[in-house]
Amino acid sequence: LLRDGRDVAFSAREKWTSPPKKEALWRRLTSIEIPLRDVPAYVTDFLRDVVGRQLDPESGYVWGPKFPGIHEVKEEQSILETCAIQWRESVKAACEGLAVVPDAQKKEVRFEELVRRPRAVVEDICRFLDLRGDRIVEYAARIVQPEAANRWKKRGDKDIKKIMSHIS
Repeated sequence: LLRDGRDVAFSAREKWTSPPKKEALWRRLTSIEIPLRDVPAYVTDFLRDVVGRQLDPESGYVWGPKFPGIHEVKEEQSILETCAIQWRESVKAACEGLAVVPDAQKKEVRFEELVRRPRAVVEDICRFLDLRGDRIVEYAARIVQPEAANRWKKRGDKDIKKIMSHIS
């Protein structure tokens, strides 16, 4: 699933700077979402990031994939630019990882196409996976939010110019 880097950068910036959602943190701690061996790292990150956000919300905290050097990049770039670089590094890592997977076992789906035509795209994914996906298709059609795509177009030119060199 590939999403426009401009939308990802703006969306990630919101995650980096918004107050933590206690229910999401509780769900992660009480489910199998976090492997037990990773709990110490999550607790450390939680204390640093949540306490840091309470004291200085605009400084942001690292949300999402942590590429090598992300903390240093964050010190040198704005949060928005760091989020754009995070997207670029994530796409690069995914492409490198997928390079060893045979083409017949891969399917690229554009997020923007998924939200524009959820039924058709999910039906296509189900065919690719050889799944009977009637319930999946209906669920996708019900929950997908078309307005989730191309939000970047409502942003200021200054912010868009700021990230373009990092995602191009």
